[in-house]
Amino acid sequence: MKNTLLITFIGVAACSEEPKNTPETSQDALRIEDVRKVMAKSEGWTTTFVSRGGEYAGMDSDSSITFFDDGKVSMVECGVAPVTYNGTYTIDADGVITLKLKTYPGSWPQMIIRDDSGKILLHRLDGAIGLEFGGRGGAVETPEMKPFWPFGLSSVLWPEPNEEDDVDNLTPDSLLPE
Repeated sequence: MKNTLLITFIGVAACSEEPKNTPETSQDALRIEDVRKVMAKSEGWTTTFVSRGGEYAGMDSDSSITFFDDGKVSMVECGVAPVTYNGTYTIDADGVITLKLKTYPGSWPQMIIRDDSGKILLHRLDGAIGLEFGGRGGAVETPEMKPFWPFGLSSVLWPEPNEEDDVDNLTPDSLLPE
């Protein structure tokens, strides 16, 4: 009896047009003041968004973006091993977020933060929902998985919260203006 080694290759099919998540403009993005409220409750904060609506799939297609109060950003891309890309970010008056990642191959898409039915989500400005490959040579995507975009608010951490910050009762609604 022969021993057989079966190797399965899983590929990601390219589409002529990538699926979109509406809208394709920053029209309903949170205003700059609201974005800053989400991302800047006090000095020393970090805000992390995770792909697939904030739920790690535990696969080589997970990613996370952490924003820091000093204009720095760190993006972790899971692949064969996690790879971290560091850089800076800017937020324009329309709430459009632009990342500049030093060693990231290519450019990261511009993003907006939206309140989608009480959940704070980070969307691509162009509305695309497909996987960002970056330095990954490939990734496993199954039909059961949520789309890569939008990223969901995973955590907001304040090493030394101000007295008025109610960290124990933090909800997406508490981050938005009243």
